[in-house]
Amino acid sequence: TKNCWDLGGSLSVGGMDGDFDHKNTVLRRYFLWQAAYHWHAGAFHIFSSIWLLLLRLQRPSTTNQKNENEGNNQGWTFSYFSATHTRSLASHTLALVLLATGYVFSSLRRLGAIGMFAFDFSSIFLHLLQVCVNSREESPWHDSRRIRFIRNILVLPSFVFCRFFIWPALWWSAVRESTSWLKQLEMTLFAGAALGLKCIWHTSMSCFMILNVVYLRRLLTQEHIQRILRTKR
Repeated sequence: TKNCWDLGGSLSVGGMDGDFDHKNTVLRRYFLWQAAYHWHAGAFHIFSSIWLLLLRLQRPSTTNQKNENEGNNQGWTFSYFSATHTRSLASHTLALVLLATGYVFSSLRRLGAIGMFAFDFSSIFLHLLQVCVNSREESPWHDSRRIRFIRNILVLPSFVFCRFFIWPALWWSAVRESTSWLKQLEMTLFAGAALGLKCIWHTSMSCFMILNVVYLRRLLTQEHIQRILRTKR
């Protein structure tokens, strides 16, 4: 990671970009694709949350037991999806912050690319597990042995390695190996710029790691997955 820090790089705005990635259009395009995806996904979660809130507010009051049970089910559904959307929205927001920081400060692009590639690699298996869990019960993808294999062999190892080894390594590099670059950045911009950037790094990475712990706990204890593994031998 220490070879990713280029002392010749500065801001990629205002004509100040002079690092070795100045003509690397593929890397820049990758950042734009990533930003477009997280922006679109975040907007979708905001729209879905507003839509669910409007449905809950427009639900008429009920008096009989049947309607009361339906209302309780709708309330549980709203709470579940609201929590899920909140976590996903927080994840996309943090990703946008880190992408913007890595794009604007050109010397961070290669570290950012490593982190986002690791994030996407683990997400591939997460989405595969989600497809299997949400498939029809008569589908072969809903088989408990297949789901157990995907979760234990593909999802958990890739998730732990990419998000609890690669990302902390990048965090360590941003703290320990960026000293010369941060000094040069502060001389180029203004006093306190390095401290401000460090605050952004530490805050974003701390929140990101907390979200990873929450997601890992859900992978291990998610009720729907546990029910499938128990009922379908």
